[in-house]
Amino acid sequence: MCPDDITSVEALNRFKTLFPSTKLVIFIQNPVVLFQEMYNDLAYHKHPNKLPSPNELVGSCANKRCGGYTRGCGDTESICTDRMKLHHQLSHFGKTPMSVDEKKLLRVDVRTIPTRNEILLFEHQQVFGEKAFSQNATKDLSTFLRLKHSLPEVHHAIRPQELYQEKQKRTHFINICDDEHKKARDILLRIAHEASIWICDYFINSTDVTVSSREVFTDLVEEWRSDPCVDGFLS
Repeated sequence: MCPDDITSVEALNRFKTLFPSTKLVIFIQNPVVLFQEMYNDLAYHKHPNKLPSPNELVGSCANKRCGGYTRGCGDTESICTDRMKLHHQLSHFGKTPMSVDEKKLLRVDVRTIPTRNEILLFEHQQVFGEKAFSQNATKDLSTFLRLKHSLPEVHHAIRPQELYQEKQKRTHFINICDDEHKKARDILLRIAHEASIWICDYFINSTDVTVSSREVFTDLVEEWRSDPCVDGFLS
């Protein structure tokens, strides 16, 4: 399943019909950090072409396609602040009652496709962060999938300097903490805050949703409500 399928009503309808019992494993990440990582990945692969500045990518991805570079599931990659609204994407699964308070956090009437699929949710740092709890993660994954054998421990993520080895192609990398990106960062901080509340208060309370090491997961997602630039997570 392509990650972008979560945002497509048509794709979710097909998935619901063809794979009604398939279990889903989903990783989520702080939207501020995710935006920077996606931007820099695209900037690296589109070099020497320069992307629009983060402040120009505020709002919908419509008419903001960076073009010319195909990634992932075969679509031309695009990036914008709206794409970081992970709570919007997760809400499409129809796992929550869509109360008035929920809709205030989502800010729009999201069209849901209620599914029976069980979901296992990880916060990115649980597996790939400096404080990775990869041993617990693999145990939780094995239990969720009802495997009869143990899974190997997950390796930590490759660091950016290892992944992006050609220095020249890193010319247009950004640090979202820089003052020049404040407009975009402020929007992303609001998105991260609202996503954190919705995920912790609504989504993970669904009987169809399991989280790995619930207390650790909740602590990590609640950290989204703080500015990672101030906290030193991004620098």
